[in-house]
Amino acid sequence: MLEGSDRKLATILTLDGGGMRGVLTGCVLAALEEEATKAAGTPQPIAGLFDLVAGTSTGGILALALACPDEADPSRPRHRAEALVELYVKRGPAIFGSVLPGPLRVLKQLFAPKYGAAGLEATLREYLGDHRMHEAVTRVMVTSYDTARGGPYFFKSWRPPEADHAGRDWWNEDDYLLREAARGTSAAPTYFPPFALAPLSPSEGTKSLVDGGVFANQPGVCALAEAFRLFPPDGHDHLVVSVGTGYAQRTLLYPQLRWRGALAWAGPLLEVVFDGVSEATDYELGELLPDGAFHRFQSDSVDIALDDASPEGIQKLLAAGNDLVDAHRAELQELARLLVDPAVRARRVGPPARPTPRLQVPRPAAPAAVPPLAAAARRQGEASAPGRPGGRG
Repeated sequence: MLEGSDRKLATILTLDGGGMRGVLTGCVLAALEEEATKAAGTPQPIAGLFDLVAGTSTGGILALALACPDEADPSRPRHRAEALVELYVKRGPAIFGSVLPGPLRVLKQLFAPKYGAAGLEATLREYLGDHRMHEAVTRVMVTSYDTARGGPYFFKSWRPPEADHAGRDWWNEDDYLLREAARGTSAAPTYFPPFALAPLSPSEGTKSLVDGGVFANQPGVCALAEAFRLFPPDGHDHLVVSVGTGYAQRTLLYPQLRWRGALAWAGPLLEVVFDGVSEATDYELGELLPDGAFHRFQSDSVDIALDDASPEGIQKLLAAGNDLVDAHRAELQELARLLVDPAVRARRVGPPARPTPRLQVPRPAAPAAVPPLAAAARRQGEASAPGRPGGRG
């Protein structure tokens, strides 16, 4: 279908969430990059193979890093896929690190996120610098959920068509830093604090962002819907390549769940949501796209916690990533040959035109984070103050 058509072609890459299991994604992308380079005879970074890259959580971080411009040549990506595997190996322990012993750590989780954000934010600053969304070398979109508004929020690197502009100065309002988008998409509830994102426009309120995996851990359908809007199906073909982080395959039988309350559900709930959303999206994409237009790379034998950054856990993830690549080597080689084929490339919609720098407006400062217990004490004090609504006196 793709090779015999003369219609324009949009190539789309989608990357699942999954914390440290993003090692698997990195291994698959590094192998695809290597096979494409072999087939073309010249370096073929992932960002140059796809017209749109979408990601959620750890997949969002990878998507943004793959599209981050190089300082010396802003038209080329700063990172190769292979280097991003090292992100997990070198920085994973700092991101998912805890200085508290086991019992205290468990007690802390009842009242606060499992991890602080300092290690994550330092890593994002190191890998993404101060580049903004419009500087991405290919179209990139990452998912997040804004609890202040009560709905999904999508970071996008391109300006919507004028038909969708509706008079808003979108360029001023949404051109966030890449590392801000990465922080917003990866704020997994119970693991990291939400991200308070100050608006670029003073007319909008501060966003309170959590991990996009709560509604789209596999962002494939979100990406395809956006691609259909940018490149309508009546005049374009669409190729979707989707990379997962492995299913935990953790079964919970009825007797184990019958009397579970909120605290007992807190641990497995995110994995149930993430895996369920990913499997459902796989089915939907398989039904929506014609044969040969959907490639899914996923492992069903990765029983490793998404925050396991121990040396043993990392080695297991690297082994699982290599096994996934070996199991799909022939498909990766065929896909690489297709993506670098001159006839196919001639049909590609290609990257968006490089925009002129966007006018920035002063940003109001984000509110300082307040520890949950301190916030509760402050609210109690305000409620009991004489002369205040709801207070005494």
